[in-house]
Amino acid sequence: MAILDANILVKLFLEEDDSDRARRLVQDRRAAGETIRTSAIALYEVAEALRRSGSFNAQEIQERVASLAQACDVVDLASSSNLAASFLGLANQAIVHAVASRTTVYDGAFVAAAVHTQENLWSHDSPLLNRIQHLGIGRDLRQIPTR
Repeated sequence: MAILDANILVKLFLEEDDSDRARRLVQDRRAAGETIRTSAIALYEVAEALRRSGSFNAQEIQERVASLAQACDVVDLASSSNLAASFLGLANQAIVHAVASRTTVYDGAFVAAAVHTQENLWSHDSPLLNRIQHLGIGRDLRQIPTR
């Protein structure tokens, strides 16, 4: 299993640098029978990136985010059915990791999900990967060979 950062998930919908590697990473993981996981914040980040691209209308963005939510296991760090408690569980861990790694709380949510699930965090964000190097969980999308 692997945690995928939003910057990789966006590449599944937009042609960007290393989009081919992002697709290959997901295809290879699925072919190996692995579950693709992400942080709940990724759904918002992907939606915003698609909106900013200007390539999609609201319905198309909703459809892509819904397909992503169905295709991924969205990691929730709280064991409560209460939405506020669930959010605070994730947010609190995201804050801890953001402060410790000197990164954004958004990135901290992905780090928290990876630490919580004891899985690797795949990202295309070199500064983030450098900041979490001490955790030994960061994996760079550029490690995936192109076809």
